[in-house]
Amino acid sequence: MFWNASQRNSLLREIKQLNEKRKGPEKANYPIEKRQKMYQKEMQILEEYAENAPFHAFSRCPFCEHITEMPMDTLGLDGVWWWEFCPVDFAPPEACEHFQVFLGALDLHGRVPQEITNGVNPGPGVPFVISRLLEFDTVKAVLSSFKLETSDTAYIVTYFSQEPLDDVDLHQEWRREFYSLFDDDGEAVASETKLDKWDFDIDPWIENGKLLWTNPGDQTFTLHSGLPCPYSNLEGVRESQILTQDGVFLKSAPEGGESAMFEGT
Repeated sequence: MFWNASQRNSLLREIKQLNEKRKGPEKANYPIEKRQKMYQKEMQILEEYAENAPFHAFSRCPFCEHITEMPMDTLGLDGVWWWEFCPVDFAPPEACEHFQVFLGALDLHGRVPQEITNGVNPGPGVPFVISRLLEFDTVKAVLSSFKLETSDTAYIVTYFSQEPLDDVDLHQEWRREFYSLFDDDGEAVASETKLDKWDFDIDPWIENGKLLWTNPGDQTFTLHSGLPCPYSNLEGVRESQILTQDGVFLKSAPEGGESAMFEGT
């Protein structure tokens, strides 16, 4: 059963309290066995949060028109779903065979999130595309947006392909710094970080039919093509936003480069 706002807040409060007891100034008051039990309890609650995260629709396939959904926390950036380094796995998106990956951006509208408990990497404040992915003949993307309960605006660009792309050609998903590579048996054997340039000039991709879009907040996800587009030339942050308990920090957007690969995961 999916959690509601009250249940979510209770889970997050328990996670925070246990973490502070294990790692905070009072940790010396607890023997190591007690801290180990706290860690086990914390992981149990984290898994409960992930397993019961509600699914939200966020895109529609341009090839078969199937709606794509995934577990998502739209209630606040303190949610575990947003953490850059997330210790638990969420259910995969409910998607058609054409789905490949989704990337995103988050416009805070000048807000400094006070709810942050762990680092969040939500990308820039305006939508962008990865040109390398759209240059595949089989690939199209869909740009959609929705409001969080915090009034922040989320933009998601979802990439679909008529034929599956090789793992090495994919990209880490929104909020994450790397993605896993798998062998023929489905075992994770390495991880990779793509450093593709963020292309904020989306109009050419719309004009050539590679990027479709849905109207802001449209829960039917009706696909549109061509210009004008409500997402063209938006004002906002075009750097990478790093959200911490100390505030909002910016670093340069990736300009392209060799990807970084790491053995193991």
